[in-house]
Amino acid sequence: MRHARSVLLAATRAEPIKADEIELDEKICVKDLREWERLGAWCGGCGHQAWLDRRDLDRRFRAVALVDLQAKLRCLRCDNRTGNRLILGNLPRD
Repeated sequence: MRHARSVLLAATRAEPIKADEIELDEKICVKDLREWERLGAWCGGCGHQAWLDRRDLDRRFRAVALVDLQAKLRCLRCDNRTGNRLILGNLPRD
């Protein structure tokens, strides 16, 4: 997608992160995320999506890999703990 001034805009991504895509020697941590990216969670049971508080995650899980953090997710609606995934998205531009 292009802006009116011919600036190339990045598309918003909201697909689940799969553990197979991240190699063990280069695990992505919460501290490695860019400033404009936001982290969310997707429930494997009911399909509920919610965006997580970035500052709270950075304070509590700064050096934890996203693949390891994915195993700690719990859905607030159905209390599901299996099959939950992290999703990445971009903050809206003003």
